[in-house]
Amino acid sequence: ILSGSTKAFTGSEPPTNPPVESRTSLRTVAIFPQIADGGGFVSEIFLTNSGAFEDRGRILIRDGEGNPLTLLIGGVSRNSIAYTLPPGGALKIETDGAGNTKTGYVLVETNDGEAAISGSIVYSFSGFEVSVPNSPPTDESHVLVEKTSSADSGIAVANLATGPLSIDVFILNEDGDQVDEATIELEGGQHKAQFISEIFDGLGSDLLGTFHARSGDAFAILGLRQKSSGSLATLSGAFGTSVLSGTLVGPGGGQISSPGGDLVLTIPSGALAES
Repeated sequence: ILSGSTKAFTGSEPPTNPPVESRTSLRTVAIFPQIADGGGFVSEIFLTNSGAFEDRGRILIRDGEGNPLTLLIGGVSRNSIAYTLPPGGALKIETDGAGNTKTGYVLVETNDGEAAISGSIVYSFSGFEVSVPNSPPTDESHVLVEKTSSADSGIAVANLATGPLSIDVFILNEDGDQVDEATIELEGGQHKAQFISEIFDGLGSDLLGTFHARSGDAFAILGLRQKSSGSLATLSGAFGTSVLSGTLVGPGGGQISSPGGDLVLTIPSGALAES
């Protein structure tokens, strides 16, 4: 179900305009490297249009292999949803949370070369939720990571290219010394979410540092950290050595799970605080 500030419809374009899927020159304007639905999980996608003109585009839901991932949204099976968003408007899409847990990622595409679309995705589970901002594409990124007896970190990454992508990744400790390195191989459109201990074999039990990723083509990346007390931080990937931005969540519960290598994250509803 889509809801804008002035209109609501269920994914079909107004009859006076051609379907978004038939247009050319579509470009990606927002990326969410992780979506989770089912098994008690619900995802909400929020988009806003800060531009001066109406934007029309589509939201694509993809699985770990880059294929369409069909989810129930408003009782209808969907993996591609068309939208119209007026200037200054906002819309929300909420999955039904039906069936077993499914994970993947989301792309938002438009044919407007000057579209100013931004947004967030919120995962909910039994009254717990976590908010993750849009992750811009980059070919070099770093993410804060911490691994101790009371904290763990994970990375979700999506290949935005149509061909294979090799991402060189390495970990630096708090002194800036390299601890370990690895390569993440992704075919065109593929997505992967793992804990850092699943990516690197040589990590010790205690680590505070940064996860670095470099490649010859664009990818989207998201980093997360959780403490056993329940506090959780969500961090978007940053270009080069830019400072990361994110959302810090206070104690009171939460979880990160990795079924099949995918991350699913939850925190108490109402515990969000901007960093």
